[in-house]
Amino acid sequence: VGYFIIDNLAIGINTNYSITSQGGYGFYTLGLGPYAHYYFKNGLFLKADLGYDLLHGLKNNRTKQKEYSIIPGIGYAIFLNSKVSFEPSLNYRHVNGPDSQSQDGVFLELKFSIFR
Repeated sequence: VGYFIIDNLAIGINTNYSITSQGGYGFYTLGLGPYAHYYFKNGLFLKADLGYDLLHGLKNNRTKQKEYSIIPGIGYAIFLNSKVSFEPSLNYRHVNGPDSQSQDGVFLELKFSIFR
């Protein structure tokens, strides 16, 4: 959920939940963090997200980790109406935490944003 604080600049809170399983090893992730997006008139936007994630192992996996992430990116916003947009973006993620190794990578994100 986000708010336009001035023309073309939205800030808000991201939440995420995911389940990953590979071979008998799996975990789920819960995350929360602030974001800022600046939208240009042509639909392009620049983004900066910060995240705090908790990872918990599934079944016999007793892993518990905390991760912190910084995610800059560029995308294209397709506004379905004044309150909802579909936003594909190309992002770079740097993840680090006291219990994990640093993880860097590029990823494609497809998401809907809701504005108030």
